[in-house]
Amino acid sequence: MGGQSARHNSAATASALDTALFEPGELRDYLGFALNAMGRRRKLVMAVLLLFMGATVGAMKVLPRQFHAEARLYTMPAEGSPGALRAASGEPAGLVPGAAEVILTEESLKALVAEHDLMTRWVSSRAPLWKLIDHLRDMRGEAPDAQARDRALIDYLRKKLSVQVKGAEVHIAFDWPEPRTAYAVVQSASQRLLAARREAELGPLQSKSASLEESARAARKRIDIAVAGIDAAIEERHRGARPATVRGLQAEGIFRDLPDQKLAQLRQQLLTRQKAIADAEQMRRKRLSELQSIRAEQRATLGPQNAALLDTEEKIAVLEREGAQIDGMKSEEQALLAEYVRAGGKEVELLSEPGPSWPAELKEDDQVVASAKVRVAMEQASLQRLLDEITELRVSLAAARSSFESRHAVLTPPEIPQRVAFPNLPLVLVAAAFGGILLAIFGALAADLRGGVIRETWQAQRRLDLPVLAEVPAP
Repeated sequence: MGGQSARHNSAATASALDTALFEPGELRDYLGFALNAMGRRRKLVMAVLLLFMGATVGAMKVLPRQFHAEARLYTMPAEGSPGALRAASGEPAGLVPGAAEVILTEESLKALVAEHDLMTRWVSSRAPLWKLIDHLRDMRGEAPDAQARDRALIDYLRKKLSVQVKGAEVHIAFDWPEPRTAYAVVQSASQRLLAARREAELGPLQSKSASLEESARAARKRIDIAVAGIDAAIEERHRGARPATVRGLQAEGIFRDLPDQKLAQLRQQLLTRQKAIADAEQMRRKRLSELQSIRAEQRATLGPQNAALLDTEEKIAVLEREGAQIDGMKSEEQALLAEYVRAGGKEVELLSEPGPSWPAELKEDDQVVASAKVRVAMEQASLQRLLDEITELRVSLAAARSSFESRHAVLTPPEIPQRVAFPNLPLVLVAAAFGGILLAIFGALAADLRGGVIRETWQAQRRLDLPVLAEVPAP
């Protein structure tokens, strides 16, 4: 049993030796022969190595060069804006890749070509080798037409202009044969991306604001037309009617020589008080709207304890307290109005430019006038709602504009590249040296093996299958 196992192991060993690529010691002999061949052919090895490296360096002069420029941007879209990427928690986490790649669209690439005259720069910056190829094509009548050249340039831009999104950061890079053009294209692409984000986030608010403004103008126009129609109808009915009441004319102080001094004095006080209240309310609303817009901007850019923000909130609080003072002025105005009415005056006589006081039977509106007045009231209510929405939208738009700059910024602006990105000279020299060494080894081996001359002891042993008795050094 043991004998059979020994015979089996011996057979397996013999089979492994038969299938081996090299006999024992053969690989060592080959490597030693290669090293010795390089020693014997030193001049050939050095000549091949230098010629190969020189040819490589010379080829770099005619090969196309590439300069690399890049920029790094910070983009954090507002919540709910187009292109916003949400994290697992639901919070905005940056920009979706598709929203950043808007600068790679056909329209955007054509705009870049036109802006920087890239076709002219492409022709002038072509490498000598490519210029020679273009010249040969022209001689053979195979030069592409203008449309094909434009298409090729757009395809080149689409390949060389890269946009990578990493969370809230966007990296824009571009390779071009000329450094200043590479820098200019990256600069323009960065600005176009920021402009696209500004349009995406602020555009809807601006469009809505413009739409509301147009609706408000249309509502004012409808109100003016309806009021003009009512005035025309009332004027038509009032033709030939008797003049205003005596008490109304006395309040004006123009009824012959019998003016009512007390009534005229009360009327003047009421008119003055009403004008003061209207002016105060208008000034307060305007100032409050301005301060609210400023506060929205400051909240978006400043801390909650910032002195400027606290000062603005204090001013808003003061204006809100002024509302109580205006309410007090209105109470005084109502008391004067009650006294004026008890003295025989009428509210219609308190207009700043009072019209005629017509008898009661002439003030009864017919169906057309009444309907028109209802429409005017409805339009005025609609206009007020539009104005309120416009005010709120202006505040939101101001806050979005102020916060946009803090959510979008250029972290690393592009710079004019100072070194060639491709071909990489140190890497090319290393590769040339390695390739030159391999070619030199091949040349030395070919020279030593040419003619079948035996130069190593192992060659005689393997070819003649005889043992070597002695070695005689070459003279």
